[in-house]
Amino acid sequence: MAEAEVVTNEQEIQRQIEDGGWQIAWGDPHIGNEPGRPEGRLWVSLPNFKLPDFPDPEDVGPGAGVRLWALTQLQTQAANLVANASLADVSSGDVENAIQELEGYLKQNRSGTRQYGDIGVKAGFAIYRRWNRPKEIAQVFQPYIGIRIAFIPSGPPPSAPPRATSSPFKRFKFQTGTLLHPTDATFAFAITDWNGDGVQDLVAIKKSGTGTGSTEVHIFSGASNFRNLLLTAGTPLPETDETYDFALADWNGDGRPDLFAIQKSKTESGTTEVNILSGASNFQDWLLRKSVVYLPETDENTAFVLADWSGDGKPDLMAVKKRFTDTRLTEVEILSGKSTFQESVLRIGINLGETDANWSFAATKSGSLGSSRLDLVCINRAGQKSTEVGILSGRSLFQEFLVNGSTALPRTDATFDFVVADRDRNGRPDLVAIKKSGTDTRSTEVHVLGE
Repeated sequence: MAEAEVVTNEQEIQRQIEDGGWQIAWGDPHIGNEPGRPEGRLWVSLPNFKLPDFPDPEDVGPGAGVRLWALTQLQTQAANLVANASLADVSSGDVENAIQELEGYLKQNRSGTRQYGDIGVKAGFAIYRRWNRPKEIAQVFQPYIGIRIAFIPSGPPPSAPPRATSSPFKRFKFQTGTLLHPTDATFAFAITDWNGDGVQDLVAIKKSGTGTGSTEVHIFSGASNFRNLLLTAGTPLPETDETYDFALADWNGDGRPDLFAIQKSKTESGTTEVNILSGASNFQDWLLRKSVVYLPETDENTAFVLADWSGDGKPDLMAVKKRFTDTRLTEVEILSGKSTFQESVLRIGINLGETDANWSFAATKSGSLGSSRLDLVCINRAGQKSTEVGILSGRSLFQEFLVNGSTALPRTDATFDFVVADRDRNGRPDLVAIKKSGTDTRSTEVHVLGE
């Protein structure tokens, strides 16, 4: 009998980690015993320097091997990016901070991604799968560190990000009751153009207490002001609870919005998991099932946003940690969709203090506000006198506000859900406030604010 073929996705995963100009130093791979949970130490061999299985930091000196490797990579990248460029064109403070961050990853045995000015650094474990067709027989973990220069100035410096303007959400553009009865915390909401007519439709995801005994999806036509049903369907996902977040995005590139069910805790793997149901099948077929994410289990302190941050056509997963963070700021970590959420491409504290349950988050491409990247929308139900909205520029890695101010909505509470969409297709984001209960119309209501 012919010996079964053993295959692996090692080269594909390595290409994904190196993609985007990253220079990577690899450690020795090893087989893990627990799916999705890297074991062992971040141990990387470098020229003329090897970080052993950590005796004492004094025994290995100040990290000269890491420093030499990083400086060599940066100098080479600078010269390749811009003719006659060198490390002198990069802030010495950013270089030093980046090197110290790399040293910290190794000495403290931790994964992460940070950006210091033009320099990015990261560390973690590549996760490979090995199959003895058709059965998966092992997961392999390989530690790595990486560094890159994202931009070297040449000629005139880039224009400064626009100064924050007052909120564009000062007036109601549209308000209506819907066909949907008053709702509660067992419902999650999204906005998408489900039927391709160019009008945003309302998606209501019923988690529990359903007639089908499953998580259900109900879609209301935007063209009818949400008074006609486009779809009502049970799904293969059982009834769910507060440990699940939901979102819609096109995962497989067929032009149809797919349903993402993000299980934050109580998972078999002990990590956050992502499930994706195909929109083309009316959410009956799995595109991704119990996919382990490069995150531990999470809770109500973490909000999830889907957006194509990397610009590769695949939705990335943004995890917004509201409080109890190392930086004492709200933090954003972005997991690459291209790597099936195995690689962290950015982890950073943003220009916003720690937040709480009064805050919601969304992503938008605010080109008309002067931004060329995906921006982060921060919605505070408990503003000083109203619901307040800030938009942090993606170009500044969420350090500069494009918009920051009050809205036409009074202070709101947990009976409101918020999404961001361009309802009237004018190229500017609209704030969609979904009032679930306590409404004059005795239905779930939709209120759209914008300019």
